[in-house]
Amino acid sequence: SGIIYTYNLTEEEISSEYTFAKAGDYEEITTDGRYFFVLRSDGTIYSFPVDLKTGQDEVQVFKGQLGKGEYESMSYDARTKTLLVLCKSCKLDKGNPSVSGYLVNVHETGKLSLGETFQINLDEVSAKGGKTLHSLKASSVTRRASTNEWYVLSSIDKLLLILNDSFQPLRVIRFEKEQFEQPEGITFDNNERMFISSEKNKLKNALLFQFNK
Repeated sequence: SGIIYTYNLTEEEISSEYTFAKAGDYEEITTDGRYFFVLRSDGTIYSFPVDLKTGQDEVQVFKGQLGKGEYESMSYDARTKTLLVLCKSCKLDKGNPSVSGYLVNVHETGKLSLGETFQINLDEVSAKGGKTLHSLKASSVTRRASTNEWYVLSSIDKLLLILNDSFQPLRVIRFEKEQFEQPEGITFDNNERMFISSEKNKLKNALLFQFNK
């Protein structure tokens, strides 16, 4: 719906709504503490202040800069002041054993500009995981600040991929269908707890899983 909802955890109710764009296939939201960044599945990124007082006509739109394809994963890196965006299915990767990623620079005013590109080598991922991967459909990505590692979640491939700071694979953790119905989101809090959110799919409710350190 192109809406940001503010949810009051104490009252257990929605306290406000903010319309930032028209309806679309929005896949990820993250923030640098000053601006929200919302990723649309075609690689378009919307930027607006966290106070949610900016008019819709003042929302900044970063469009047409990423390669043609489908996107679901984006995370903010406070060290480099960049957004990391991973391809789920991109034209650039067809026929290649790799997954393309982009670093998007975040400027003081919330404006975005294209930075470096990189690739995750799937042959190296296959070697770590003991099973050949011809593609990797990333659902969500997040950075673990204490280790400078990137955690890439894939619902379709039923795995969690851990990368080092240079995007080289360190570990592949596979899971069964019964563990998560449709895992689509991952993040860490300041206490090193990891959270994975799962869409309900065929279940009655969506689920949020907490993994303690």
